Amino acid sequence: MEVEHDYDRALIDGSRHVMIAASMESSSTTSTASSSVSKEALEENTREAVERLRDSVRAAPIDVVRARFIACIVPTLDVLRLRYQALNVALGKPHEDAPPKVVARRRVTAERALETTRAALEKMMGDSIEEDVSVRIFSALVGALSLPRIGAYESVCEEVLLTLRAFCASARGAEDSSTTAFQSERLAPMVGFTISTLLAISHEEASAGALGSKSLRSSALLTLERVIHFIGDADALAFLLPGVVSGLTKVLVAGSGIRANEGAGPGGTASDGVEYALISLSSILTLVLNDNLYESHVSGGENKTNKADTLQDALKEIVSRSSREDDEMSLQKLQTSVLNDQMSTKDISERSFNVKRDGEWLRNTAPRVETALLATIPPFVSSARSSVRLAAAKLAGQVLQHCSDVLGLKVRRKMLECLLTLSGDSWTQVSMPVLEDLRSLDKLGCINTDDLEILIKDDLSTLADVLRQDSAAAAGHLQRLCTALEFTGPSRLKEILFISPSSRQSLCLNVVQCLVLTSHVSLKERAAKAVHLIDLGDASASTDTLPREPPRLQYFPESSMYTKFATILRILGQATIAESDGLVEPQL
Repeated sequence: MEVEHDYDRALIDGSRHVMIAASMESSSTTSTASSSVSKEALEENTREAVERLRDSVRAAPIDVVRARFIACIVPTLDVLRLRYQALNVALGKPHEDAPPKVVARRRVTAERALETTRAALEKMMGDSIEEDVSVRIFSALVGALSLPRIGAYESVCEEVLLTLRAFCASARGAEDSSTTAFQSERLAPMVGFTISTLLAISHEEASAGALGSKSLRSSALLTLERVIHFIGDADALAFLLPGVVSGLTKVLVAGSGIRANEGAGPGGTASDGVEYALISLSSILTLVLNDNLYESHVSGGENKTNKADTLQDALKEIVSRSSREDDEMSLQKLQTSVLNDQMSTKDISERSFNVKRDGEWLRNTAPRVETALLATIPPFVSSARSSVRLAAAKLAGQVLQHCSDVLGLKVRRKMLECLLTLSGDSWTQVSMPVLEDLRSLDKLGCINTDDLEILIKDDLSTLADVLRQDSAAAAGHLQRLCTALEFTGPSRLKEILFISPSSRQSLCLNVVQCLVLTSHVSLKERAAKAVHLIDLGDASASTDTLPREPPRLQYFPESSMYTKFATILRILGQATIAESDGLVEPQL
């Protein structure tokens, strides 16, 4: 008890010193006779007080910090507000009015205030924070995001992102979570600005290529995912969905080099930013476009696509019309510092920050998301980074499980295709989790059998062409087909592939075209003229040993590709003798 009393006293003393320093500085700003020397001394005094409080918070037990949380956090937030306001003002002043040394010390003090806030939030993990205190913390952190993010300010931005993630984790982890306030229309401008700024940071750093900060980009995208998860409400996020999807798509394109001259290079590809962007995209899609939310609106008809609104369009209108008294000054600064770009606002509601998630909204929104997913996600299946491939697979699985009806046929089949391809990834860190996800989706009934059958027929019909064109693409094609055949099962395969002589003959032709020898250049033409039914009894034999690879096969430069092809033949052979009501003869 005596030890806890010492920690408690240290927290009280530290909070008092920070409060005194903040009040002294606040009063000094009203005095015009304050010299640069006194400014430096005052800044140094404030920094030392904040550092002492930070060290006391880190050293104190959790229970002691929780008991003194408000006493510690309020003066620290006051210091932080004074710093980012002073720094924003100093950016527009000549050096004689804002000496570089004073500006540099203000940055350091702002970082120390953020570190203190983060240390206190981490001790509050799992405990409740009063709603008004949560709003005050979030407002101060969002205000700090208005600072520049280049040069010496980069470390400040990094600390803001770390503290924002700690806030989301602590507030979300409490049993009586205070997230309800952040789902309201009152705080929509602040939430919108936060998400917009995180996307802006990500895109700026990714577009800069080798000159961009990989660490800052990754941190911003990870923070974006935590903020989306923290809000966790479809109504609160629906208004932001088109802009978030558009922004993340730009980040993915710029960060991965999918398109030429779009951020490709060391700064664009060698970081975790792509993974976090995929996770953020998955989070907001499963929250806002979840099938369970639109059971009465989902239909088989085609949706019409309207011109997408950008997030910056929406937020400029939102913030410009905000008349809230709470944090009014902060919101005005946010508006001028980040949302001061000339963008159209003609499609934005002038009365409400929320949208009505009805059938019309869904018909306008779903096609935009569909277009973004189909254009952006498939290339990541062949990414050189295993972590990116796994993140793409996780997104595909989440879309299949939660959004397949809303996003429609094309997205559903493409996501299934991505999962089937990655189930045979050369890295077990990718293939094993993907196979587990496929099995789980199959048990939940999330794998559409019609999609699977169409994919099998298409892949079989194009197999020879793919083998002739690109061995890398052929490897993925073979794996996707092999997994799809295994999931379908021999009895169903027999019904869909061997029910008619024409389908059997077509299948046989496709198989023969794959087995071209290097000296038989005209085999395709001869095979097309006369294809005979063949017995696959040997191929269906129950043995773990596959037939050895014939010599001089033209389209199988790697033995692993032939192994997959032989496995496909084995599965087809087993299907010919499977029990089925539709077909009884065990031949192709």
